[in-house]
Amino acid sequence: MVNSHFISVNCFLHNKCFSFAGVCEANTYSVRRFLWRDLSFFTSPWCILGDFNVVVSADDCKGRVAPNQVSCNEILYGINNNSLISIPFSGPCYTWSNGRSLHRMDRKLDRALCNEEYLDELASYTYQVLVKNCFDYSHILVILSSNYFHKVITF
Repeated sequence: MVNSHFISVNCFLHNKCFSFAGVCEANTYSVRRFLWRDLSFFTSPWCILGDFNVVVSADDCKGRVAPNQVSCNEILYGINNNSLISIPFSGPCYTWSNGRSLHRMDRKLDRALCNEEYLDELASYTYQVLVKNCFDYSHILVILSSNYFHKVITF
């Protein structure tokens, strides 16, 4: 499925459906509100990853400017309302930077989240934040494995 805020793919492995959704262009409150609404329709084990363009808390920020509390509450509501769990990660903590030397800001805008069913089906799950290239953001690499498969997904 493709819509204006995410792309999703269903994979069937040993008669079990797994859904993966990649977030893109979640730049405004209204887009993110529709994103969280649409994600609530997933019923199978599912994982969502990508650039949410908002931080969860001040812990996801480095720099002088404090995060917008309304935006923090919004993503926390979406995570809690959809019963999502953060997938552990390795690599740099911050996935975006404004690239300035003066008044530099670093943020963790990219993340991978999943529901409990997803975790129940997998023996191992993690994602790795890759080193930034010439853009202002980092790519993420998701590594999934179960008794049936081992899969690497890049976003």
